[in-house]
Amino acid sequence: MVSGNGNSQHQIDYSYIDNHIGKTQNTIFYRLKQIDFDGAFEYSSIRVVHFKKEVDFTMGLTAYPNPFSNEVTVALSLPLGETYNLEVTNLNRLPIYKEDYTFTTGIHKLDLSEWSSGIYIVRVVSNHETKRIKIIKQ
Repeated sequence: MVSGNGNSQHQIDYSYIDNHIGKTQNTIFYRLKQIDFDGAFEYSSIRVVHFKKEVDFTMGLTAYPNPFSNEVTVALSLPLGETYNLEVTNLNRLPIYKEDYTFTTGIHKLDLSEWSSGIYIVRVVSNHETKRIKIIKQ
C-alpha cells in the first residue's frame, strides 16, 4: 500500500518493490486500486510485466565405471525437456559418437566394446552450458 498525496496539478511518481515474486515466475499481472479519502475507490487497467527467466541451473555430468571395459554409463542432469547434444571424441577431437536428445532421465549406456583402448572425451552441449569429461577404455 502506498499513501496518496491528495489533489495535485502535476505528475507524482510512485514506486513499489514486490518481494513476493517467485524465482520461477516470469509473467506478473498488476493493477492499482485507488482509494479516495472518502473511501470511494476504482481500479486501474491491468498491466503485464515480463521478466527474463534466470538460468541458475548447473549441468551435472558423470561417467561410470571409469575406466571401463565394454560399456560406460553417462549420466547428466538438466531441466526436464531441455535439448542437448552428446558427443564422444578421441584425443584428436575426431567424433566417434554423436546424438541429439531431449532431457528425460539423462542416463545413457554406451556400448563401446568395438572401440580401441585409450582416452576419450565426452562432451555435452545444452542450450545454456557445455561440459566435458574424460573416460578411459581399458
